[in-house]
Amino acid sequence: NKDLVGKNLVEIYKDKPEIAAQVKAAGEYYFTAHSKLSNQKIYNIGVPIYFGNTGREWKSAISIASTRMQKPIDTFTWIFILIGGVAVFLIFLLSFYMIKPVTRSINSFIESSSELFNGNLNVQCDVSKATNFELISLFTNFNKIVMKLKVIMGTVKESSLNISHRMQLFNSVSTDLNRFTSELATSMNEAGNSVQELHHHSNTITGNAGEQSKLYRLTYSVLQELKEQIQLSVEQGKEALLLNQTASEIAGKSNQLMDNTISGMNRIDESTKKISEIVKIITDISDQVNLLSLNASIEAARAGENGRGFAIVAQEIGKLAEKTASNAKNISSLVLNGLTEVRKGKEYVDNTSLSLQEITEIINRFREYVEIADKHLVEQDEKSDQLTEYSKQVKNLSESIFELTGKQEKSGNELLKINQSISSLSSNLLGKSKEVYESAREIELRIEDLQRQIEFFKL
Repeated sequence: NKDLVGKNLVEIYKDKPEIAAQVKAAGEYYFTAHSKLSNQKIYNIGVPIYFGNTGREWKSAISIASTRMQKPIDTFTWIFILIGGVAVFLIFLLSFYMIKPVTRSINSFIESSSELFNGNLNVQCDVSKATNFELISLFTNFNKIVMKLKVIMGTVKESSLNISHRMQLFNSVSTDLNRFTSELATSMNEAGNSVQELHHHSNTITGNAGEQSKLYRLTYSVLQELKEQIQLSVEQGKEALLLNQTASEIAGKSNQLMDNTISGMNRIDESTKKISEIVKIITDISDQVNLLSLNASIEAARAGENGRGFAIVAQEIGKLAEKTASNAKNISSLVLNGLTEVRKGKEYVDNTSLSLQEITEIINRFREYVEIADKHLVEQDEKSDQLTEYSKQVKNLSESIFELTGKQEKSGNELLKINQSISSLSSNLLGKSKEVYESAREIELRIEDLQRQIEFFKL
């Protein structure tokens, strides 16, 4: 209706406010109304129109009756429709015959693709079935892709087999490593126990060596005193010899008293001989002590069986030290007995002072005995010097053994620390080897899964 052009839609539909509200609220809209007057449908179409940048909005609307959208078909239109239908049929028939070869080629390609999808890498598209250049290129490229994929999958399969073989070797090595680390950890625990036992024995040996060193120092001190007493006996023997010479000048008689004196001197001689025998025993013991000390040094250096041999040698040294002390006491007792007998001889000499003329010969013989005793005392003094020197050497060796056992104890402490460090490292190594074994096993399982996937393809 040209009379409505340019008018406000709200004014046009003022009698139908619901339509006016719908038009006002909508952007682009389309709705259908029904006219009661003409008994036909009215199609209402509206679009918004904007003018410049003013933000002002206009809406254009059109209403078309359904009768205006229908028109009777004339003869020309029917002819045009008939010709168009025949043309469409001819085009369809021509397209069917043209597309049929292409369809066969595409079906062949689909079959080959299905074979490839099912894992057959030996499939090839028949290029002779291609009907145009594009299909020939498609088939050729498909065949190239399949060949390349076949080569790749063959390489992957071969590589997976090699990797599987190497992983089996690696798994075997990791198993051996795991077993070795377990055995190493067990051995290190046993070694740790042995080192601790060695450390305990080393401490015991160090204490025993210290006690032994003290005993040897005491033995050396006793031998020094014995040497002084023997030297004193030598001096007293010399004085007795001088007195005997004086007595031979003034002595004359008293045969019975001189016999008693000779008897006393004989007992002195026996005591002196016993002293000599005891000194010889002491010398032998000192030699044995020296030999055992040497063996003890060797055993201490080797530290075999955690120093058990040294403990045995130390025990023997202790026994010999006790023998040395006992013999020293016997020497002291015999010397005292000798002094007692000398006193008795002196009393006999005093009692026989009135008969010096009668016992001159006996006094001379007594002088010979005194000279012999003096000679023996001198020899005893020399032996005492040797025994003192040997005892000094034994004392030095004992101190050296004590020092070495101290170093051995220190080395044992360091060895214990090293063993503890190695034991800790072996425990860490055991944990790492287990991780390596588990990782190798996981890789082997993944490779087996990869091989199963590769077996899907038919090479």
